[in-house]
Amino acid sequence: MVDPMPADALRWQCPAACVDFATTAEVAPAEGVVGQQKAVDALRFGLSIDAPGQNVYVRGLTGSGRLSLVRDLLRTVQPGSPEGPDHCYVHGFTPPDQPRRLTLPRGAAPAFAERMDEVVRFVVEDLPDLVNTDSLRLRTHEVETAANREAEAVSGPFDRALAAAGLALVGIESEGGTQPAIVAVVDGEPITFDDLEEQVEAGRFDADDAEQRKADAARLEVQLDSVSAQVVKLRRRAQRQVRRLVQNEVLRVMRDAVADVRRSWPDADRWLEDLVQDVSRNHAQFEEHPEARRPLQDRGLPASPRRGRRGRSSSRTSPPCRTCSAPSTRPPRAAAARSTSACTAARCSRRRRHA
Repeated sequence: MVDPMPADALRWQCPAACVDFATTAEVAPAEGVVGQQKAVDALRFGLSIDAPGQNVYVRGLTGSGRLSLVRDLLRTVQPGSPEGPDHCYVHGFTPPDQPRRLTLPRGAAPAFAERMDEVVRFVVEDLPDLVNTDSLRLRTHEVETAANREAEAVSGPFDRALAAAGLALVGIESEGGTQPAIVAVVDGEPITFDDLEEQVEAGRFDADDAEQRKADAARLEVQLDSVSAQVVKLRRRAQRQVRRLVQNEVLRVMRDAVADVRRSWPDADRWLEDLVQDVSRNHAQFEEHPEARRPLQDRGLPASPRRGRRGRSSSRTSPPCRTCSAPSTRPPRAAAARSTSACTAARCSRRRRHA
């Protein structure tokens, strides 16, 4: 018969005499992972070698000490690596919805960002005054004068034909906007042909003369579309020439403004040229529409408010005429609320007065 085994014999207990400490608090913790020497050696090798593009994959059961092992080896191995450059994400002008990454020497990014803040302030505050030079105004005036001369050469014969026939070209308001119309001139005042017919019926105007004017008006109406199209074409060509003059002046000023930035950070040269080109295309928005400064912040370039200048004045231009595309004159700001602008085109249906 087998003797029964007591319960305290079912579990081994380490005799106190086998250790030389009273509690485990007196024992230094073991380093590394027990029983994983091959894994430790492989991980140490992977962390020690210089192998760009290579990775180390560590796997194991939850609680097996993977993260602790990696942290311990990183502290002891301390893998060497070259100092990385600075990466700056800036607005990408082409395409505008994809930011561009600039790679600069290590530590150069803060100074680059500070210098670009100065460039933004220059664009918002100083660029308009530097572009609006006497030379540019003279060249712009020459282009506009030449366009007016050509427009007068096209519209002059038509104007004289209207006057000889006792007719005039005026703008008549309708649901679709102001439309050019040929009307009769009686006692120096333009009147519609409906009003002229009433004067004929009342005996205040000769019937044969009225019929002749109607026939002349119908004949000249055919020429009107051709003359108007030629004048509009001349005006738009002049506008394109003026825009090119202004853009070229902006390019010159902006390239001078960022020349030192290009020398200091040559890796940003291509992006700086895109910036200069974008400013040359859109600089007028900052002057005419203050809200256009907002895109500067969207591009990673902080916008700053425009400061006032004492003793400085600048010319104010209004949008081109909606009928003939010619530039319109704008009254002084104080009188703007009670005035309208007049088209200066020689052959425009809105030449008298229009809003």
